[in-house]
Amino acid sequence: MSDEVLQRIAGWQAAGLIDAATAERLRSAELTTPAEPPGPDSETARPGVLASFFGPSVSIVEAFSYVGGAFLLGSWSALIVRLSGEAASESSREWIIVAGIAIAAAAFFVLGWILDGRSPRMSRAAGVMFLLSALSIWGGAYANAEIFLDGSIVAVVGAGAGLVAALAFRKLHPSLLTQLAMLATLTGLVSALLGLLDELLYPEASLPLGTYVERGLPSALVAAAAWIGCAVVIGVIAVAESRSDDPAAARRAALTRFWAGVTAVSGVAYSLMQTNFDETGAHRVIEPWIADLAVLIVAAVLLERAFRREAASYVLAAALGVIIALTDFNATYFAPSSGAEVALLVEGLLLIAIAFAAERISRRVTGRRPPAFPPPTEPTEPTEPIVDPEALSA
Repeated sequence: MSDEVLQRIAGWQAAGLIDAATAERLRSAELTTPAEPPGPDSETARPGVLASFFGPSVSIVEAFSYVGGAFLLGSWSALIVRLSGEAASESSREWIIVAGIAIAAAAFFVLGWILDGRSPRMSRAAGVMFLLSALSIWGGAYANAEIFLDGSIVAVVGAGAGLVAALAFRKLHPSLLTQLAMLATLTGLVSALLGLLDELLYPEASLPLGTYVERGLPSALVAAAAWIGCAVVIGVIAVAESRSDDPAAARRAALTRFWAGVTAVSGVAYSLMQTNFDETGAHRVIEPWIADLAVLIVAAVLLERAFRREAASYVLAAALGVIIALTDFNATYFAPSSGAEVALLVEGLLLIAIAFAAERISRRVTGRRPPAFPPPTEPTEPTEPIVDPEALSA
C-alpha cells in the first residue's frame, strides 16, 4: 500500500470529510487492491506463446541432461556399428543391429515410464523418451523385417509397428511429443503403403539412366487422394482433441491441425509434381500448371478451414502450399525465359509477400474469437457514503 494514499486518507479523516469507519474501510480496500500485472521486462512476466507451447522453460540441468543423453545414444550407436562390422556373417551383422535397436527402444520406454508424472519438466522428458522409443521400434521392426522379407513390404511392417507403439505411448502419456510420434508413424505408414502399391502396379525397369519406376497419371491421382484422405483423418483427430477443455489438448490440436495441413499440401504436391524418366528423357506426370493449380486449391481449402475452425495452424500450411505452387510455376515457366537472376528476384518478392499475407490472415483468424468478458456480478447493498453529510453542513 502506498504511503501517499495512507496520508490522504488520514488527511480526509482529520478534516472531517470522512468518519473513522469510512477511513478504515478505505484502508482495507487499499490493502486488498490487486497488484499491477508484470510488464514485459519483468522477471515474472508470462512466457511467450512459443515457449509456453512446449511447457516450462528448459533449465540448465535439463539442457545438459539432453546433451549428455545424446552423447550416450551416439556411443551406443557407435558400439553397435563396430560390433556389426566385426561380425563373421551377414546374418550375424543383421541380428546385432536388430538387438541394438531393440535394447535402445526398451531403455527409452523404461526411462519414460519412470519419469512420467513426476514434474512438468520430467513429464516433458518422458515424452522425449517415448518419442525416441517409438522411432526405435519403427527402425528395429524395419531392420527385423528386412531379414525375412524383400521390397516395400519391409517399410510397411516397420511403419506399422511404429504406429502401434506410438498409439500405446499416446494412450499412456498424452503429450505433444507422443502426439508427434503418432502423426509421424501414421504418415510413414501411408507413404509405405503407397510405395507398396507402386511396386505392385509398376514393376521396376532397368534403363541406361539407371533403375526407375514409371508412375503414370492414375498412380499419381491415387497417391494424391490417399494423402488427402490421410490429412482428413488427421484433421478428425485434431477436432477430437479440440473438444477437450484441457490446455494441453488445445496445444495437441494445434500441432495436429498443422500436421494435417502440411500432409495435404506436401502429399498432393509430391504426387502430382513427379518427374519420370524413360528412353525419350524426363517428363512430368501431369502438366505443371495443373499440378500447381491443384496445390493452390488445397491451400484455399485450408484457408477456409482456418476461418471455420479459427485455427491459425491451417494458415501456415496454406502458406506453404502457395510457396510450393508459385515456386514450381516460376521454375517451370518463368525462369527458363527470364534468367536465373530475375527468377530469384521474383521468388524472393513472392516469399516476402506470402509471409506478410499469412501474418495478416493469422491475425484475422485469431482475432475473430470474442473477448472473454468477466461474468456479471450480483448487485450489492448500498454502502454508507464516503463523505459525512454533517461535515459538509458544518
